[in-house]
Formats: sequence, C-alpha cells, structure tokens
Amino acid sequence: LLVQDTGIGIPPAQQELVFEDFTQADSSTTRRYGGTGLGLAISRKLVAMMGGAIGLHSQEGEGSSFTVELPLACRNESAAGPLAEAAGQNAAPSPGHHFAARGLDILLAEDSPDNRLLFSAYLKESNHRLDLADNGLMAVEKAKQGRYDLILMDIQMPEMDGYTATRAIRAWEESRGLPRTPVLALTAHAFQDDIRKSREAGCDGHLVKPIKLDDFLRAVNRYRPSGEGQKEQEADETVVVEEFLADLIPGYLAKTAADLDRLEQALVADDLETVRLLAHTMKGTGGGYGFDRLSELAAALERSARERDKNSARDTLLKMRLYLDKVQVRYGITGSVS
Repeated sequence: LLVQDTGIGIPPAQQELVFEDFTQADSSTTRRYGGTGLGLAISRKLVAMMGGAIGLHSQEGEGSSFTVELPLACRNESAAGPLAEAAGQNAAPSPGHHFAARGLDILLAEDSPDNRLLFSAYLKESNHRLDLADNGLMAVEKAKQGRYDLILMDIQMPEMDGYTATRAIRAWEESRGLPRTPVLALTAHAFQDDIRKSREAGCDGHLVKPIKLDDFLRAVNRYRPSGEGQKEQEADETVVVEEFLADLIPGYLAKTAADLDRLEQALVADDLETVRLLAHTMKGTGGGYGFDRLSELAAALERSARERDKNSARDTLLKMRLYLDKVQVRYGITGSVS
C-alpha cells in the first residue's frame, strides 16, 4: 500500500518523531493544519499488530510517501471466487477491529454505565456479540443460562463482587462437568496481591483500567476460534512457568514492555550503545523467567546494535513487540501445560 501527498514535507531529523503519540514534526503544524499527532502513531501500532511494517520517504517542500507492507496469507482460488479473494477475505487474521469468521459471545459484567458504553464501542466494528450484566449476581445467572466464549469480569461491583462471581461460575461449571469459560478480570489495581487474588478466584487474565483500545482488542482476540495452523503457532508462543514464579511474571512482562519503549526511543535518538546495553540485559533475564525466545531476539538486537545496523535492529524490535503481544503463560511443572 502506498499513500502520497504533496504537502510541506518532513525534515529528515524529524521523520521518525511523527510516529510518536501526540507529536508533530513542527509545533506550528497543528495550528496551521489541525490534527493532534495521533494518526501515524495509531497506524504504526495497527500495522505492527498485523506483523507488518510502515515506512516513510519525505522531502521538504515536495511532500511525503508512506508505505505499508503486510504479510497476508494466500491460497488457491476457492468457491468464493476471485472477487472475494480480492476483497481480502483470505488475509491473515489480525488483532485489530476485524476478527475470525465466527465472532465470540462475550459477557461483560460491569456496574459502570460509562464503562459498558466504552467496551461496547470498542467492539462495535467487530462481529462479536456482547451481553451485559450490571453486577456479579446477574453475571452468575447469565453465565448459567447461556454459553459464552469469554467473560469480562469487573472486580468491584454491587450485589456480588467479581471474585465471588467467578468462584460461583467455576463451581457451577465443575458441578456439571462443563469446560471452563475464560474469565478476564477488569480492575483499576495492578498490585501483585490483586493479580494473585484474581488467579485464585479462577480468572484466566487480568486487565488494568483504564484499558486502551488496542490492549483490549488484543486480549479479546486471543480467545477467538483458531484453525489448526493458528493452534500450532499459539503452541509455539506458550510459555510454561514454574508455579513459584507466578507472582513475578506480571511485573517482569510489564518491565519488559517498558524496556521495549526505551529501546525504541534509543533507536530514534541513534543511541545504539543504550540499545546494546538494554538488549544485553534482556538477553540474560528472558531465559531465566522461561522466555527463551525473548532471549534469542534480545541477543540478535544486541548484535545489530554492536554492528550499528539500525534497520536490522528495528526489525528485531518489532519481532520482540509482536512476541510480547502474543505470548501466553501457563503455570505448572516445566515441560507440561497445566
């Protein structure tokens, strides 16, 4: 995909900055032309989530050209015909606004009307079906009446809190021999004790409010139906961690995400020595926590920084972000999935 304009152009030193949140190449741009500096930042994140890359070529006074490259899956022409393929029906699934052919049946247990409206808006462009419960007691009753693919459970609610509601749902499923419905806890707290309480109550994940759109969609999208090829890929992105490390993993992953932001800032500033040092540290810690793939990528990034190969460093950093977005953690004895 190529998008061109004949505008004012962007100086070379400012070109990487235009992909940052709320950043313009020139502070006068907003006053003269409008905009907040979010469009390109959002575009880069969406393209990265789909495994692609966005590029920029610009000259002052002549305009700019933006290119987007996406790894789209191909297959032989099917009964749907060439027009369906041209429309993109065979594109690889992405964690953006479009999901698998069959959407998920989602139950949202949330007492705040504002949050119910927000999450409904987040899913508006998807083919997921959203059912609402105003409190924990209602969530338990709805869970018993209908089969859901995913439950989003607010923790602090009237009538019955999210911990109690999740325990009640798990007990009901177990008494009838039903498979566990994935439950994601929604809370404003991210302390280790809160994460532990969510896990002990039977929750499968923990989302901290306020939840950004891309983080929300990424979390929901992990529970979409998968084909066999996707299942194999998910198996490769599943890390089995010893139970005694369970309380440390959320903090480690949060720190790793922050380190990736620092790495990107260092690359923009052409500070390859900082990139090398950060990558060296990540190389040493990743495997210790069970994330061998992260250590491998960090080693490649360290090598690129040492050789001052910025293009290779950017590619590796993108791979690290994608891995961190997709990796799933299972707790149990190393070598088996619990």
